[in-house]
Amino acid sequence: MKRKMIFKWCLCSVLLTAMTGMFTSCEEKEGYLTGNGEKPAVETQPEVFEWNGATVALDKPEGWGITVLAESVLLTNAVEQKQYVLRWQGGLTPGDKENPVLELAEGEVLPLVRLKVNVEKGYCTIDFASDTQSGVVKFNK
Repeated sequence: MKRKMIFKWCLCSVLLTAMTGMFTSCEEKEGYLTGNGEKPAVETQPEVFEWNGATVALDKPEGWGITVLAESVLLTNAVEQKQYVLRWQGGLTPGDKENPVLELAEGEVLPLVRLKVNVEKGYCTIDFASDTQSGVVKFNK
């Protein structure tokens, strides 16, 4: 019994020491947390979904998340049980895309008249529009 307690204490001590060393080896410099105090190679931009006059932050802990696939982007809110799916043909490379549609959370499929992908410095912007509305999805690639 005594050996088990010593082993558990040693294991906890090793884990705590390893975790402490891991956290103390990082420095915070100008708002960036890295191992050597340098800025990351790619600076991230805000991730958002704008549609129908509403803007949703995708990089905040509000329940919204983004899944990026080769020819679609899924925007999901697990808390509200809503999902928007933006689909097109032509991959995620920059340029105008064919056959774009937006599947709305209410189940409606809305054909789009325009969908354009732009990628710059690791940041992807997808502009899209129907006959009457327009939207944008922005995310770090």
